[in-house]
Amino acid sequence: MNRILGIVGRLTTLAMVMLFTISLVAQQPAPAPAPAVFKKIDVATIFDANTEAVLADKRLQSNIRRNVSFAKAQVYDVLRGGSGLSDNFVIAEGTPDENTITNQQLLSGWYQNYHFALMTQAGSMGDIDLQRLEFIKELTMICTDNDIHSHVVDQIAIPQMTAFLQENYHPAVKYNAMLIIGQLNSQVVITNEGRTVPAPLPAALTFMVDAIKSGTETDAILLASWIGVLRHVRLNRLNQQIAGSDVVTIAGEAMKLLNQTTPPANRSAGGQVWLQRRAIDVLAMIGQDDQKILPKILSIMQDDKAAMSLRLTAARALKYFNYSPSTQVPVESTSNALGTLIVRICRNEIDRVDQEKALAALQEASGVSVDEGDMGGMGGMGGMMGGMEGGTGGMEGDMGSMMGGMGGSTDVKSMLKPKEKRQVDYTRRILVYQLFHVYEAIGEKQIRTTAPIGMYAAVVQDAAGQVALDRLGDAMTVLIDILRIPEPDDLGKPVAEPNRDTLLESIAAEIRKLESFVIPVETPPETVTADAPAASVPGALPGS
Repeated sequence: MNRILGIVGRLTTLAMVMLFTISLVAQQPAPAPAPAVFKKIDVATIFDANTEAVLADKRLQSNIRRNVSFAKAQVYDVLRGGSGLSDNFVIAEGTPDENTITNQQLLSGWYQNYHFALMTQAGSMGDIDLQRLEFIKELTMICTDNDIHSHVVDQIAIPQMTAFLQENYHPAVKYNAMLIIGQLNSQVVITNEGRTVPAPLPAALTFMVDAIKSGTETDAILLASWIGVLRHVRLNRLNQQIAGSDVVTIAGEAMKLLNQTTPPANRSAGGQVWLQRRAIDVLAMIGQDDQKILPKILSIMQDDKAAMSLRLTAARALKYFNYSPSTQVPVESTSNALGTLIVRICRNEIDRVDQEKALAALQEASGVSVDEGDMGGMGGMGGMMGGMEGGTGGMEGDMGSMMGGMGGSTDVKSMLKPKEKRQVDYTRRILVYQLFHVYEAIGEKQIRTTAPIGMYAAVVQDAAGQVALDRLGDAMTVLIDILRIPEPDDLGKPVAEPNRDTLLESIAAEIRKLESFVIPVETPPETVTADAPAASVPGALPGS
């Protein structure tokens, strides 16, 4: 337990131990359920470095490393078109397992009985995301032959990923398989002319949309499906390869998810938030309105009862819509709603710090040792920061460059004491991360030939909102200046930066000005809670 919980935590633990002991005396424990047994693919003997015989013999270990190295080099040569599928290759040359096979057999064995087989091994499950990334890298960065690419995708990858999803494999294997499907392309990315825009595999989109429509998959598979669909619609902004009817279907499924007032019985509230955030991202990348999509996103952004991470995702989505006479938002009221969200973000952090200091004072008065500022009692960041997980298709942008120097991670030396520095940096990180979503929504003005984006694009369709938008932009500029870490006058010398209390006083002064024109009455305090992943999603999801 964290020290900030002190005596309360120790007493709670003692009470639970006593209750458990009494329970043991009262009744015999039920037998533990048998562990789930999942299907796996055995690694080919010539590539398997984890057998007892190999682990006990350094010579065999050397042979395995050599087999893997030589086979990988040949696979890469085939992917680059240097050797045909019908050409021969001597596998495990110079060992008792030496055998002559075709390159087609090599590709099948390399992926199905080595690369994909490793994904199913309990001992290497922790590296499953790395194995996925390695496979995708081979298809996108190594493979330059379209015929070979089609063979690997159609004859090897799709059948095996489908088997992973349909048969009794570990949930992490299934999740990983759907992520791979979402990353598959219909042709090579690297050509003689250089790197091209990826063309996602249409069959993969159909597969993922069908999984979403069926509604029978686990939350992990649904999340992976939405991540894959997001990639397809994001790239569709560049290559327009998705049929209009399919875009309508995807948008309909996303809206269906957003309109669910309560999650299904087998899904946690946190899991529902994760899925709804991806649905918002998909709608933003589609970028068109049907008189229902934007009003729904705006209502989520303004919903005080919605999870903060969901509201932030809704706000950020405003950056990506293609505003036109048919895709509009009321700029004045939307700007004021974004201003209200800024106020809520800042007040939540002020309230959190006040509660932390009150708890520290109470514990100090009770004689409990406490080190205020050690990040105890600061739960909730897990959910609020959840928007930075992978799978958003690059939607997060470059927060470091746009709002850099404010997150407390620079190399600038500070005159603050270490504890004070930790406190103010933590507050900066919370505020910068959340305010960044509103910053993205505000967007950018037109600069020369660069078109405006975000609300600055929306105001072209609704000039009456220009004053409100400018006030919002000015307030954000001031907050950025407050949060930015001062630059040193002399390199290497510590800088005088405000401590947490001084920083928050400056923030409070600015949001009081903002409140004067965006909020008729003061917003009541809002409890910030963590948005946990769905219970059925494996912890530390690969690709999340």
